[in-house]
Amino acid sequence: MIKIPLKARWARRLVRVLAVVFVLYGLGRLLVEPLALRWVNQRLDAIEGYHGSLQDLDLNILRGRVTFDSLILEIDSGGFTRPFVNLPAGEAHVQLGALFRGRLVSEVYLDNPELTVEISPTTSSSNLVESVDWVQVIRDLGVIQVNRFETRNARFTFVDNSVSPPIELWADSIGVEATNLATVYNTDQALPSEISLQGVTVGQGDFAMHGSMYLLRSVPNMDLELSYEQGSLTEFNPAFREYARLDLESGNLACYAEWAVRNDTIAGYVKPLFEQVRVVDWQEKPEGALQAMWEGVVGLFALPLHNRKSDRIAARIPISGTVSDVDQGILPALGSLLLNAFIRPLRPEVDQSVSLDDV
Repeated sequence: MIKIPLKARWARRLVRVLAVVFVLYGLGRLLVEPLALRWVNQRLDAIEGYHGSLQDLDLNILRGRVTFDSLILEIDSGGFTRPFVNLPAGEAHVQLGALFRGRLVSEVYLDNPELTVEISPTTSSSNLVESVDWVQVIRDLGVIQVNRFETRNARFTFVDNSVSPPIELWADSIGVEATNLATVYNTDQALPSEISLQGVTVGQGDFAMHGSMYLLRSVPNMDLELSYEQGSLTEFNPAFREYARLDLESGNLACYAEWAVRNDTIAGYVKPLFEQVRVVDWQEKPEGALQAMWEGVVGLFALPLHNRKSDRIAARIPISGTVSDVDQGILPALGSLLLNAFIRPLRPEVDQSVSLDDV
């Protein structure tokens, strides 16, 4: 009888154990994934006023990762549906670095997500959105608390179907990166979470926002700044015609803003700048006399308020009060409008003048 060395016997046992583990792991995935997919679809369909579905779900338990394809959430409008959320692909996994700090949190990455908010003659999807506790919906789906969130090539669309023709405004190629949302790191800082966002909007204007936040509050504390540059105003003409009864021949828009929030109190400003704005000549308009008169009045008042050197109309509008009741400083805004026109043009940039200490 041939004796097998002890080391060889242990090696064979280890191979057998590993083989059993991998077989059980494979069978587990085959059994668990369909059940998990069905469970998620049931939860999505249980959201009142919505119809949701998830096409595919892939679980990698060893790596603590979940990937999914084609998550769609539509608004049920009594017999027909309207688009709301479309997530073609995404991934969530456990943040390993946080485990060493005793925290179980996740990182979420979304590719090409789309969000549509629509107003119809009978209902507004924005009102329906506000009626749902989305934080609780995410918890019901079993999502671990998110500490990092990132989107690539996102799109946001606003559609007003209550008017004719419909108005559509959009932002595209949106990239979002938000880190330390669950305050795993930098716990001694007043605003430990960082967020940055950039994209392109109607009129091919570039916008960007970045700053710091503290999200573990019902109303988050924050210190943010925003810039929007080189947006063609003529691309907004459908909205101007409907909401302001104006038709612009040319012009560019830039806007800069800063705001800080602490304990529901807000401080900051918004600084819009309109450059080379020209209203369509009333003599070229086929509309009625009242419409032509209104556009003539707007052009007449706008002309002396633009800075001749920069050909720009600009104002700095201070904001204060609370998040639920924001006050705009009308008199300071008028003063900045006159200052820009006759004394010193406002600079097309963020002023870097607002911080959390101002609240």
